[in-house]
Amino acid sequence: MSKLKNFVGIDISKLWFDAALIKTDNPSEFIHRQFAQDPTGYKKLLELLLLNKAQVDSTTLFCIENTGLYNAGLVNHLIKIKAQLWVEMPLRIKKAGGFERGSDDKTACVKIAGYAMRYQDKVKLWEPADSNMEKIKNLITQRDRIINAVTQLTVPVKELKDCGCEADAKQMEKIQKPALTALQKTKKILKH
Repeated sequence: MSKLKNFVGIDISKLWFDAALIKTDNPSEFIHRQFAQDPTGYKKLLELLLLNKAQVDSTTLFCIENTGLYNAGLVNHLIKIKAQLWVEMPLRIKKAGGFERGSDDKTACVKIAGYAMRYQDKVKLWEPADSNMEKIKNLITQRDRIINAVTQLTVPVKELKDCGCEADAKQMEKIQKPALTALQKTKKILKH
């Protein structure tokens, strides 16, 4: 990793991502852009890097906070083009930066790029998980979401019954019965 010259910090949201490029030959300056969270945005990120003489090779390190579902598309794209990618836990990056109030996406991606440059000796390049394990993980996560949805629908009904509002509780039960039935059916399918 001693050949690193470029550090790309990426802050990901649902619809877009912000990227900051820091170069070792001028670490006090950075280049920032925001891109759509889709293949067109991924392509535009690479165009920006090439325009600034940052190749997708052993001289460039991409660092992304692990945001789970939201970073999957970009991570898959970067792995496909054989980029050096470090997917780091957000808490580590936050702790390294010290306590700061408020932050925006631009500031966050610059901090991530700075973190990657500062801690490059501790980098752990990301490796894709076994596809079967990833499928199991996604199914378990979906099952947890369904369990939470069932809980969110049933608890208020129980609370209404407990406080003596039987008529309101029955009305809510009737309204949400089709949704609960469908959720319970899906939950059973995910058990198998």
